[in-house]
Parts: sequence; C-alpha cells; structure tokens
Amino acid sequence: MCWVVPSSFMNKYEESLAIVSSESDIKTNNRAFDEDGKQVAAPWSSLPVDMVEELVARLSFIDYLNVREVCKRWSSISKPTEYAKRYPAYPVLMSICSSSAGTFKLFDPIIDKEYTLKDRSLVPCDDAFQMLLFAKHGWVLVLWGEDYMYATNPFTGEMLGLPELPCLGYQFNGISFSSTPKSPDFIVCSIDKSCHPSGSNRLYVMLWRAGDEHWTSLEIDADTQFHIAYSNPVFYHDEFYCLGT
Repeated sequence: MCWVVPSSFMNKYEESLAIVSSESDIKTNNRAFDEDGKQVAAPWSSLPVDMVEELVARLSFIDYLNVREVCKRWSSISKPTEYAKRYPAYPVLMSICSSSAGTFKLFDPIIDKEYTLKDRSLVPCDDAFQMLLFAKHGWVLVLWGEDYMYATNPFTGEMLGLPELPCLGYQFNGISFSSTPKSPDFIVCSIDKSCHPSGSNRLYVMLWRAGDEHWTSLEIDADTQFHIAYSNPVFYHDEFYCLGT
C-alpha cells in the first residue's frame, strides 16, 4: 500500500459542499422544451463544456471521475493545475487490487470510503508481483517483478518505464524521486544497506536520471560511520538526504 496525493486534483472541502448545495439551482436553470412547448429537464450533457470546466475545478477527485463518465465530450475535461496550487489536499491510500486486471483501490480517509478503479497505466501481469514503493506529485513508483520498475500516475493514466535494475534487485532500505517523471530533472534514488557477518556494513546507492539508458550504482566504503535507517530519501534543494540511526 502507498499514500498518494493527486496533485492536480486538490480540493477544498468547504467549497465542495458549496457545489453540492447549489446543485438544485443548476437543475432549476437547466431546462429545455419538447415539441409541444412544455418545459422539460435537459440532460446534463447539454451543459456547455466551459461551464463544466469551471465546476470541475472545485470537485473532489472521485466526483471528477464521475463527471467524466457522463458523456464523450466531458471525458476529455482535465482539472487545471492552477487550482491545485491554491488549495491543500489530503492523501488517499492506494493498493493494487489485481495485477493481472490492472485494477487498484483507493481509500478516502475523509469520508471513510473505498473505490476500485481500473488504471490503464498499471502494467497487467500474471507471472510477477507488483509492489508500490513511493508516491509524490500524484505519481507512484511501482516495482514489477525483481528486475523492473516504472512510474505511473493513476489519476491521468500516464506511465514511464525505467531501465532494468542492477543485480541488487528490489532490496531497498529506501527509495524516492525528485520531481514529476515528465520533468527533465527527474531522478530516482534508492539506498540499501548490506550487513556482513563480520559486522561491517556497506551502503549501495542507485541513481537513475531522465534520459539515462541504465542505472548508476555507487558503493560506499564499509568503514563509513553512517548507519542508515529504514526510511525513504528526502529530496530538498536539489539534493537527497537520508536519515541515520
């Protein structure tokens, strides 16, 4: 499981309530006339797309998904990132429901409700396990089997594959990335501690930068006095920081 924040779908709880309370007003004004001149309720799909976009910017993520299912025109509506910068967001708990079907679950802690969604960017697989490793900016780092890793955004359906992992495989003490995978500055950093029976410790750091064809592996000498904790590296001011014990 992994906590993930949909960065482009942040909402303010109070404003969401305001939208719901004004729904009756929208229904009242959204009218049409039949052949006999009688007033009838027009379908929601008849609302202008630009008006719907104004409403979507103030909806929660789940409501946004429901809006996109109304009709084909609304399915292409995306929420503006400018709105995400103005209001705080809360995380949702994500877990893989079925690797073979490409489905996952989201648990909303605010309303205590769980949703099952199908993600076209979640790689379907029957013969290998998948593990959620780290989440940031709406993107999730997923381990696929023992040798491959990819970044996926379950909210937009985008996916970025990473090169095959070195022999260290999936043994991480911690892993994180710097920015969104679409950024040219995207860097993945993992760290692992290997304990030798003699009592000496070796640290292994793996880095992958956007555009690299393979991972860069670094081995830190066994004489180091730094004892790493089981925590993910933190990216701050263009550098990765790791907690020690």
